[in-house]
This record gives sequence, C-alpha cells and structure tokens, in this order.
Amino acid sequence: MIQTVGARWRFAAITSACLVSASFVIATPERAFANQLPDYYLPWAAGLSHTVTQGNGGAFSHTGLAQYAWDFGGDGWVVASARAGSVSGIQDSYGPGACNQQLQNQANYLMVRSGDVDALYLHLAQGSVSSRVSPNEVIPPGIPVAVTDSSGYVCGGAHLHFMVQGVCGNWWCQSVPSSFLDSDVLRQDSDGVPLVNQSVVSSNFGGSAQSNGEAAAQSNGNVDVFWQGTDGQLWHKWYDATGWNGPSPMGGSLASEPSATATSLGVNDVFWQGTDDNLWHVYKVGGVWYGPASLGMGPLGSAPHAVGQANGYVDIFWRGPRGSMLHSWFNGLCWCGPATIIDQDGTGALATEPSPVASSAGVVDVFWTSFDNNLWHVSRVTQDGAWSAPASLGIGTVGSAPHAVGQPNGYIDVFWKGSGGDIQHSWYNGACWCGPVSMQGSLASEPSPTVSSSGVVLDVLWEGTDTNLWHVYRVGGTWYGPSSLGMGPLGSGPRAVGQINGVIDVFWKGTDSQLVHAFYNGGWYGPAPFGGSISTWP
Repeated sequence: MIQTVGARWRFAAITSACLVSASFVIATPERAFANQLPDYYLPWAAGLSHTVTQGNGGAFSHTGLAQYAWDFGGDGWVVASARAGSVSGIQDSYGPGACNQQLQNQANYLMVRSGDVDALYLHLAQGSVSSRVSPNEVIPPGIPVAVTDSSGYVCGGAHLHFMVQGVCGNWWCQSVPSSFLDSDVLRQDSDGVPLVNQSVVSSNFGGSAQSNGEAAAQSNGNVDVFWQGTDGQLWHKWYDATGWNGPSPMGGSLASEPSATATSLGVNDVFWQGTDDNLWHVYKVGGVWYGPASLGMGPLGSAPHAVGQANGYVDIFWRGPRGSMLHSWFNGLCWCGPATIIDQDGTGALATEPSPVASSAGVVDVFWTSFDNNLWHVSRVTQDGAWSAPASLGIGTVGSAPHAVGQPNGYIDVFWKGSGGDIQHSWYNGACWCGPVSMQGSLASEPSPTVSSSGVVLDVLWEGTDTNLWHVYRVGGTWYGPSSLGMGPLGSGPRAVGQINGVIDVFWKGTDSQLVHAFYNGGWYGPAPFGGSISTWP
C-alpha cells in the first residue's frame, strides 16, 4: 500500500526546517554532539528497544569511574557489538550475582577496543561471551557478543551496564563521554545521550544492510528490488517472512534507473530522476510505503546515486552539467541541498556518474572517473563534517565508471572494467590506497560488488562476454576465481546484494525483458524468472 506524502513528517520538514528558498538552496545543517565519541550504536539488534534504568551520572552507582555509563534493563536478551573493534578482554566464568558489594569483582564482562578506548559490556551471562567471540578477535558492529544477566554486584534486577572507558590495564577504568548514533536516540535527545526511563530503539544492524543500485537487503533477511517498467513507472518485487511478493507498480514517471537504500531496520528509500528532471522518491516506514513525491532540486544531469546509514542519514549524488557533482542529504530531520561538491569544468570534473559508499559510522566516500581517465574521490569523515577537496588516486586508465563497496571497519574496495575488458581492483586498507590489480575476466558489463557474512566475504559479479554470470570472491583475505556460474544468456549486467548471514541475491534483466533472480545460500541456485517488464537496467 502506498500512502500520500502528507502522512509523513519527513516531507513536511522540507519547507520548514531546512528550506530557505523555493529553489532548494538550503543551509548546511549544524548539529554537534554535546558528548564525545559519537561512533557507537545501541548494543542490541536493530529494531528492538530497551529501557535506560540508570543513565550518565546516576546517583546509585554511576559516579566516579562510572560517571558516563548506562544501564539497560532486562534479563536474557542478546547483546550486540556497538562499534567495530578488537576484543581486549573477556570474563564469563561467574554465575548470577546479587545485591552484595562483595560480588563486584565477580561480574562477567566483554571489552572491545576501538582506537584508544574500550567499550565495556558488564553483568553478562555465564559462558555467553566466550561462545561467541575470542580474545583479540576483530569484530564488526552489530554481531551478537553476549547475553544479559545479573553477574556480579547487581541491585534492582538483571541489566546490561555499558560504558566507553580509557585504557588502564584493568577491566574497570575511567569512563569517558560518549553518545549513540541511533535515529531514535537522536529523535529523543539531539546530543545522542539517552536519559533514564527512556525506551530507545536500536539502529544497530552493523552495516549489514546493503544497497546496490536497484536492490537493497536488510539484516532481517528482507530484500527489495526496483526497476523502471516499460510503462515508465517504478516497479517493485520483495522478499520478506512470507516469501517473494510482487511485482507491483509504485507509480511515478521515471527518466532514469532507480537507486535504492536501506537505513534503519525496515526503512527503505528509492530515488530517481523524474521526467520533469527533478529528484523523486518513495520510502517505506513501519511497513507502509509513502509517495511518490518530488524533492525538487532539479534540473538533474544524471540518475541519482544514494547511500544510507544505520542512523537514518541518506546522501544522494548526481552528475550535473559540464562534469559537476551535486549532493543532497537527509539529516534525520529534513531534506537539504542541493550543494555543489565539484564545480562545472572544475578540478576532477566527472566523466562518469558517481559511486558513493559508506564504511565506518559517518564516513562516506564518492568515486568517479574524471576526464583524465583516472580514479578520483572525495570523502567526509564525520556525519555532518566538511567534504574533502577532490583528489585523484593516480589510478588510470579506468575503462568504466567505478563501483565501490565499504565495510564497517573502514575498508573500501573499488572495482571497474579495465580498458582491456578485465576487472580491475583498488582498495583502502585503513591506512593507505593499494592497487590497481587486474583480477582477469572478460567483462561485457560493469562489475557489481557486494559484501556478505559480516564483511568476511566479498563477491564481485558481472556479465561475461559469453553472456553468462561470472564472479570472483574473497574469503579470509584470499581471492578465488574468476569462474563462471553459467545461468546465461543474461540480458544485462547483474546487481548483487549480500546479507550478514552469507546469503547473496543477484538480479538482472532477462533477454525477454523480465526480472531474473539467482542467489547464494551455501551454494548457487537459479536462475528463476521473476516477471515484470523492464525498460532501463544498467
């Protein structure tokens, strides 16, 4: 069911919170966290809520070293990693505790180090940590790491004690100010610091929600794919707990292929260039679709390319006149922009459409090929920070638009079709850019990369010159392939999206113009016709 746009505050905010003129020349939002380290998500799975039973400075026990701690109530719920890091401490040998101060050193805990601070998860169930993670293991955000209990000195019932602390050589150190990026926390408390008695919903799906052009997948297993139909409308097919549904028309009048994103669990946005040359979208919240509606911001010079983050922020980029790059964004409150990132005929002007990617929290990079046939990028390293100047990575000759994929640990992989028809790869390893390296292959389409299994597995798929589906993949730092998956003849390049459970869904336009689907779930399955009649598919 698609609702009219008036049903959602998100559209109403366009003309109040950000808009300063009818031409959508909008001021850059100014939001600063009152507390430090806004790099954490609530320590449980996205879509679930828990209540703050004691906040920062709580009179009962959150003073002194624990000044900046939170208690989240409840027994037996699964704790998720709040940020990527390395496991720096585990203790989970104790049984349930009591309201007895003599038990304070018999609390089960997990410590995860990120930079020069540790996240401390305290009062965990016996055996619940060591069965999930190991000392020194590097873990992404959003994975299960423990279960809550009442181990140690606990009064008032089982709960999770969570705080970020300095490193002192012990498991109990001075806490430091921190805050959360979850959209529900920011909705209630703009500084990201939830207060006592507040119930807060997590956005912590650990970067496991992915989007790739027309398709988006979420950590609960839901998958959505969109396309421009031969009737000019937006069309939609989706997978949920009931199985595959659709295809279903969603209205609109498209002049480009759509770009789908998934942000907070259950929230989807789909953007496209309308036939009026403006930016249009539909979005889903709480199981209900809203739109289509125009965001204005035209004239667009290309299809929009969108990237979303777990806190609900969305960034959209497109190629404007004479190689310029424009940017619009949703900051959790309102739509803002467009703002110019690359001037017309400016340094690093775009010869291809942009490829944006989100990696660690708040970090967005955008890649493109410039007229010198080199790979260029800009980056933003904090959520509301400034964009870097455009810079060449000195990697040429690039034979196509680049396609980038990011991971929660900040690593980025970029792929493109080389001038010789092979697949080329460059990557950022957290310290420097590496490559390019040829991964061989004979490409008839541009590559489509996707990450699955909590960032452990990276697959890159393409249409080969034999019209079959091909791929290379990386597991544990080792690349395998290229190898053919067969399934031809394909009628277009593929679009792939991965999930935290290792499932990969791949879609393409069939030779009869209908949607075709294959998937990996321990082995490759397909292809299967999915219906519909596709007009534009890259």
